[in-house]
Amino acid sequence: MVGPLGCPGFTYRPRLEIGALSSRSSAGDPSVKERYTIDASVWVAALLPTDVHHQSSRDVLVRLMAQNASIICPTLILPEVAAAVARNTDRDDLAIQSSESVGDFPGMTLHLLEHDLAMKAARLAAMHRLRGADAIYIAIAAEEQAVLITWDAEMHNRGAAAVRTITPDELLSLL
Repeated sequence: MVGPLGCPGFTYRPRLEIGALSSRSSAGDPSVKERYTIDASVWVAALLPTDVHHQSSRDVLVRLMAQNASIICPTLILPEVAAAVARNTDRDDLAIQSSESVGDFPGMTLHLLEHDLAMKAARLAAMHRLRGADAIYIAIAAEEQAVLITWDAEMHNRGAAAVRTITPDELLSLL
C-alpha cells in the first residue's frame, strides 16, 4: 500500500511510541546512528505535490525510512500538518489523513511538550529570537542530540546556534 507520503510499503499502524522521551531517550544509545527532528515545513512539502520543495522533501523522507532512521518530533507536528494541508487543499479529510500518516511514519517517536521541555524551548526562543513553535522543535532536537531538518530559513539560521540544522537538499547530498 502507498500512503499519502507516497512511500511504498507504508501502511497505517496503531500508534507507535507516544510520550515524553525524557524517561526513554535514545540519546547516547550506540545502536542508533543518527536521530532527526523534522520540521512541519518538510512534512507539508512532501505531502503537497504543488509545493516547490515537494520532490526533495519526499526523497529525504523515503531515504530516512529506508535507513530505519530515528525521527523525533513534537506532538505539535500533528495539528501543524493538518492545518497546513487543510489550508492548502480545502480538504479536511486529506488534512486528517496526512496528519495521521506523519504520526505513523516508520521510525517516528512523538514527544510530548511537558514543563521542563517547554521551559527549555522558552529559553531558546528568548536567547535566539525564535518563534515559539520553532523553539519547541529545536529544544527536542537539542535534548535528543538530533539533526533538525527544515526548509524554514529563519529556523535553520537561528536554530544553528543550538543544534545542527540542515535542509532536505543538504541532507540528500550527504546520504
